[in-house]
Order: sequence, then structure tokens, then C-alpha cells
Amino acid sequence: MARRPQTFHRAGPWLARLLCAACLVLPGLAARAAGDLAPAPGLPTAEEITAEVDAGLKLLRAGEHEAALQRLEAVNEITYEEDYPSVADHYPNLGLAHYYYDTGDWREVLRFSASVATGLTADGFPDHPNRVAASVLQGAALINLSREAEGEVLLRNGVAAARGRPDLAETYGIALYNLALVVTDLFREDAGEITDEFLDNWSSDWPIPLELSLIINYRDIDQDHTRDDDLGRAIRRARNLVAAAEAAEDMPLRRIAGFRGYLGALLAQNGDFDTALELLQKEYDYYREAQITGADLTNCIIYLGLVIRYGQTSAKAYRFFADEVQIARQTGTPPHAIARILLEQASAAAAIGKDDESQRLYREAYAEVRAVDRANHWIAQSAREKIDILHPGMADFAFASELGAVDAVRFDLAPDGRDVLRLFFEGNYLLLDPVLARHAGAAGRGATFYRLNRALSLALKGHHDASVAALAEARESALASGALPPGAPIFDLIDAVARVWGTGHDPDAAQDAFARLGARLPAMSAEQRSIYRALLAFYHFRRDDSAAMRAVLADWFAAHDPARRKTQWDIFAATVVMEMAFGQMDPELNRTLMDETLAALADFPTLTLSRDYLRLVKVMNSRTGVFSDEALVELGTIVSSIGAMVPEGHSLHYATQFALSNAHGWRGNTEDALYWMRQAVETMRASRYHRVDEVAYLLSRQSGLLLGLDRVNEAHSLSQEALRLIDPLTARPNLIGEIYQSTATALWWRTDSPEKAAEFIDGVLGDPAILARLEPLDRVILLRIKADAQANYSDLPDVLATLDRAEAQIDDDPAIDWRREQSFTRQSRAIANYWNGALAPGFAAIVESNDIYTDWLLSIRLAEGAQDVDPGGYRDRAIWEAMIGWDYAQTLPDEP
Repeated sequence: MARRPQTFHRAGPWLARLLCAACLVLPGLAARAAGDLAPAPGLPTAEEITAEVDAGLKLLRAGEHEAALQRLEAVNEITYEEDYPSVADHYPNLGLAHYYYDTGDWREVLRFSASVATGLTADGFPDHPNRVAASVLQGAALINLSREAEGEVLLRNGVAAARGRPDLAETYGIALYNLALVVTDLFREDAGEITDEFLDNWSSDWPIPLELSLIINYRDIDQDHTRDDDLGRAIRRARNLVAAAEAAEDMPLRRIAGFRGYLGALLAQNGDFDTALELLQKEYDYYREAQITGADLTNCIIYLGLVIRYGQTSAKAYRFFADEVQIARQTGTPPHAIARILLEQASAAAAIGKDDESQRLYREAYAEVRAVDRANHWIAQSAREKIDILHPGMADFAFASELGAVDAVRFDLAPDGRDVLRLFFEGNYLLLDPVLARHAGAAGRGATFYRLNRALSLALKGHHDASVAALAEARESALASGALPPGAPIFDLIDAVARVWGTGHDPDAAQDAFARLGARLPAMSAEQRSIYRALLAFYHFRRDDSAAMRAVLADWFAAHDPARRKTQWDIFAATVVMEMAFGQMDPELNRTLMDETLAALADFPTLTLSRDYLRLVKVMNSRTGVFSDEALVELGTIVSSIGAMVPEGHSLHYATQFALSNAHGWRGNTEDALYWMRQAVETMRASRYHRVDEVAYLLSRQSGLLLGLDRVNEAHSLSQEALRLIDPLTARPNLIGEIYQSTATALWWRTDSPEKAAEFIDGVLGDPAILARLEPLDRVILLRIKADAQANYSDLPDVLATLDRAEAQIDDDPAIDWRREQSFTRQSRAIANYWNGALAPGFAAIVESNDIYTDWLLSIRLAEGAQDVDPGGYRDRAIWEAMIGWDYAQTLPDEP
């Protein structure tokens, strides 16, 4: 069987200039055991490294956090710079993971624990106690980063691995504690069993203080009460909980107050309002005296108010909640907490017949949450259920549209379409048709503005043909009514939105609109010039003319006035600009514009889709955004939210799916990457305006992912389908290279014939018309694949000549970070030399390759703390360097 090449995937700049994970498939190779490594003379031994980490952890357990951190960082610096056996090498990172676990920095816990878990597994220690401990800390970090399902799996595995093992007693405690938390939150059927296991086995030797064990007990009581509704049992258990807390040494008063308050709430449910009031009032007084804020105080306020309402009067409760809202606003209480108190005040208002006041308060609670969170937040949903959309107060309510109050939606047939833009970027595209329908019978100027606004609505929704037709009607109406000059810029700006942003399937059709706008540029407003330049740059972006795009972006930034008050159109223009500018323009310019645009959105709290579009741009198009540890969480949220706010097949939706696939691919989650790539294809094909070459490109990406799963027949089939779909002389140049690469690789794997792969590539590169349209990066990769294929049957000089030709294609384009591809080309050179017995140049090439790769990967990881990126990269490269180096070392003379 022929030796297979490296596989690779590259995302085109039409969505993001990102590289996808490389999967190096090297069957039959084994790394030299990590335990064979030894530190250089004069350095601490592996045993001394271990002892130093243990000393740091001892300081940590004693509460000396600063001293512990200094000690752990110092020993980590040594293992970072020097080679040690795997267990000792990774132990300082485990120590730092414990440190950040104690201090609650969950992203750092995830970063350090993931590196330990990945490293020890790759080095052949999947069951080592340190590997289990790292996995448990990883799980704890995930549940605290709102990734409960992922964390639960790791924690369950950790409990199973540590149960009954004295050497993992501490790990067992940490795992069991965090598992008890998450299964309670997720209402798992075995939550009670897991909680009982924790409470039955809790030990003071665990790094889980008694306070936290009592919290587990409290959560179990609360869930048991919720599930079985046995109030008597809940009260008995809560009394025991309070007694245990009061009897414990060094139990924080805040915790005792909280448990008493919980008992008070249960007693109130049982009708014992006097005792409940006494307990809750004590809790409240303690919080105020100690100046404690946060969820504990908010819960106490709500329980106390409810006891006042049901044990005394609703009028008194209404006044109590009103006072608390005023205090909350004066003390900077977060909007979610204020909204919860407003909900209770609104309910009390309704109970005393203040219906209008009650509705006002429900709307106020909804607005508080929506200013900082989505409409699907549970507090917003609670308010929404109580809001009467027919109430007269809805007429002036900013969020009336998203609540479905069509008659109350503020809408003006403005000649710039600002309210259409607002409704669309609120995520309320479904309201556009009924709101516009109110004005369908307008005459004169109203008819012109109706047609103009309808054209913009259709353009934003991606209904290209209908938008162009509506715009033509608007132009005719303007001539007849005199509502607007025939050459008013808004007509051509909407034309550009429809042809370039809404779908982008035929950007060249926008040339006339841009020509007319360019001729009128001096007479346009600053807002109109900003929109024009943003869309013109996007036109070049769609056409893959990077030089022209960057030139227009430079003009946009030069004319941009940060001091000018921003409109909704300005926010749209800035976001479109950033979709291109990240990775292309000065990073400081991009960061400043991002901050400025986020600040401008504060004046438009309802523009939820605008915020998500901006988040998508930041994650997907920045050079390091997709690599960050937050990317998966961020993109997972954006996929669902944008998908619910745009029409089926909209480009924003498949852009999020594509980005999420990339993020999974970078982390080696090939199955997930494949799923989201398929979703992106389905969403794209749902639009009647999809580009065939873009579909072909995504199919080729699927093919590469399938090869990574060794599903060769499927990969070959998809690559052939992608190849059939494109015309290489008309398809976008930045897409065809990936299609040819996946076709060549899948052909090789499917036929087990490197000769056929090389022959296919020769046919591509031998066609002058195709060669001229390929981007430099694609030429380099195709030539590298050919060299990898030749290494199976050609003489070494022929292979090296092909690699020389590949490296000659590397240019100084600042938009491309060549380090990664340079490392792969040097790796191919190393392997070809090694297979042909040229050990000295082979070893030199693999060392150079790994140095370049390490420089690239560390720059990504350090920039974003992205420890999950390319998890197998070091391991695969270590295999090659160790194997080539070992064989080369046998040829060297002994030292004299």
C-alpha cells in the first residue's frame, strides 16, 4: 500500500481567511517512550520537579495562594523550557490547574488541565492519576463555563476512575462534588444517588470544605422538594441543615443566613408566615449590614417580599418591592436582578388592582433584561407571559415588535428605510411584511416610500429578484410623485445591499449602482458615504479582489469620524467593514472600531441581530478569534440565535454553521466539524441564489473531514461531485484550489495510487488558464501533495525538485501567514529524505519544520489561550523527529 499524505483543509476568504485542522495520518509509527527523556545536567531531576509541585500544592491547601502561584510558575518555567519525562513535564501545569480551580478562574483551569490531559494521553498515560485529575478539573471548568453536558461526561468518567482508589482520593472528592452540582442542575434521574454518595463519603481530607458539602445538601433538599413536593420532609431536612451550619466551626455567617432564609421560605409555603418573616428579616438585615450583594440578596428580597404579601398585605409588598427597586438602581445592581424584583412588584400591583401600573412594570422588567440579554432568557420570558400586547402602553414600548404587537410597532416610512433596517436587525423580519402592509395603499409620496422600504426589506432578507423589481417600481413612483430626486443615493444603496450583501451571488450586477454612487460621492452625507464605501469594499470582497478591497477599506477608515453620532445605518456599515477588515487591516484599527460599534449599540438596545452579527464577525474573521477557548461556546450560541432571526437559507445563518465547523475541526472534533459543515451546505442550498462554486467548496471540505475519519469512499464521492460542479475558468479563484486538493487526496486514498494523484495535479497545474487563477497558497499545497505522492515511486531528486517549486510560490502577501504551510513543506522534505536514506538532511528538515510549526502554534495559543487548538500536532511531529533523529543518531560517531 502506498504511504498516504498529510490531509489539509483551508477556508476561503469569502467567509473567513482561516485554516482548518491538518490531520497527519501516519499508520504504523510509534513515538519513543516519553520516560526515556532526561533533563540536561545541572537541572532539577524529574523527582525534584514533582517534589516542587507538591510543595506548591501544599501551600495552596494552606491558603497561601500567592506563594503557591510563585512556586508553581517557577517550576513550570523550567519544564516549559527543558525536556522531562512526560509525567513530570506536565505536572506543573496540573498544579497550576489546581491553583486556578481554587481561585475560580475557569478559563485558566480549562487551559492548563486540557494541556495535561491531552499531553499525557498522547504520551501513552491515559490512566495515570494525573491524567484522571486533569480530566476532572477540565470537567469542573466546563460546567462553570456553561458547558454542562461536556463537563458531566468528564466528571462521571472521573468519579468512576477514582472510586475506591486511595491514590485518587482527592480527585474523587473534587469529581464527586462537581458531578453532584451538575446533575442537580440538569435534573438527572440519578442526582439523588450521586448526592448521597458525596454526603456519605465526604472527608475533611478532601479539598472540599464543610461549607461546600452543606451547599450540596441544600441543593439536594431543594431539588428533592421540587421533584416530590414533600414540604414536610423539606422543612425537616432544612432545619437539620441550619442546625449543622450553626454548629460548625468557622462557618461563614453569610452561609448560615442563607440557609436560614431558605428554611424561612419553606415555612412560608407551609403557612407559618410569622416564623418565616423572622428568619428572612434576619437574613435581609445581615446582608444589608455586611453590604452583601448578588444573587443571595436578590433571593432574600423576593422571599421576604412574598412573605409580606401573603402573610400581611399585597399593598405592603408592593411598596417594599418599589423601595428595593429604587435601592437596586442606586447601588448599581445588575439588570437581571432588578428585573426579578420588578416582576414581583408587578404581580403585587395587579393584586391590588393597579393593572396599568402592573403592565408598565412587566414591560420595564422585560426591557431591563433585553438591554443586556436575549429574548429567550428565562426572566424575559417570564415577563413576556404577563405582558398584554394590546395594552395602550405598548405604543411607546421599544420592544413591541418582538413581542408580536404589530399594531403597536413603531414604524415610519422614512426615505432612508431606517425602521426597516431596525426591525430586520432586531431579528423581527417576520414583522416586516405585516407592518409594511399597513401602507400598501398609500398614494403619492407615500407610495414611493412604501415601495422603497419594501425593496430594502426584501434586500436584507436575501430575496434578490423581488427586491430588484420593487426598487424599479420605487424609481418609477418617485418620478411620478416627485417624492425623491431620480438620482437619490438611497436607490443605489438599496440596489447594492440586494446584489452584494443580501445574496452576493452576482456582485458584478451592482457595477452600475456603484458607478452612479461614486459620481455623486461629494454630495452625499457622511452616513451615505460610509455605507457606500462599506458596500463597495464588500463588492470587491465578493469578487476576491483583495487589493481593491483593501484600498476601499483604507478610504473608509480615513474618512471615518469616531465622534459623529452613529445611526443604525452606521452600525450596519461598520459591521460590514469589520467582516473584511479583521486579518486585512491594522489590528488596532479593527479593535477600536469594534469597541466603538459595541458602544454605539448601547443606544439601540433592541438590535439583537446586529449584536450577534458583530460577534460572528469577531469570532469568524479575526485571525485568532476561532482559535480561542471561548469560540465553541460563542459560535454554538450564535448559530441558534441567528438561525432563529433570519429567513431560511440566509447567508448569515450558513456563515455561523461554517465557522462552528471550523472551530470544531481545529480542536480535532472531526465528527462535529462534519455535522456542521453538512448543515452549512443544506442551509446554503435552501437559498435559490446560492453559488454553485461555494457549494462545491463546502463539499470538498466535507471530503477532507471524511478522510480524517477514514471514510474514503464517501470522501471520494463528494470530491468528485464538487469537481463536477465547478467551471475552473469562472468559479471564484479562492475556492477552486481547495476543490482540487481534496480531489487529488481522495483519489489517492480511494485508488491507493499516488501516481494517479500526481497525474491529476499535473493536469491542473499544466493548464495555463487554471494555473493563472490559482492563488499562491493553493499552488504550494497542490505541489506539496504531488511531492508526497512522488515520494512513493520517484527518485529523491524529482521529489525535492517539486518541493523547491512549491516553496518558490511563497510570496510576501501580508494577508497569508505562511509559517504553517512552510512547516508542512519542510516536513514533506524531511520525510522524502528519510525514506530515501538521506538522514542528515532529513533530520535537519524535520527540526526546522517543527521549529516553524511550534512558533506558529504557540503564537496562536498564547494570543488566545487556545490550548485545544490542533491537539495532536505536537505528538505527530514528535513521532517523526524522534524516528528520524534516532536513525540518524545511529550513523554518528561516538563522542571521543
